[in-house]
Amino acid sequence: MDQTRLRREDFSYEANSRGYMLMYKGQSIGGAGILSGIFGPNGKQGDKQTQDYIEYAETDIQDIMFGNPGHYGTLIEEINSR
Repeated sequence: MDQTRLRREDFSYEANSRGYMLMYKGQSIGGAGILSGIFGPNGKQGDKQTQDYIEYAETDIQDIMFGNPGHYGTLIEEINSR
């Protein structure tokens, strides 16, 4: 993957107490969370979990930007080739 083509502003994410989703150029590329149908945390626990998921998303973006895209690399390349 050509790291010189990656710009931080092309990445975004959505996060809540149930998980996070990473986007690259407005397209979903993956994330993590709890299964639908499973009750998630709420109240103060939910706020803490949301903060944790935000940190995970930011860490994923930093890893990608620093040349370690992991499983996101293939999808990023596909989006860039369109």
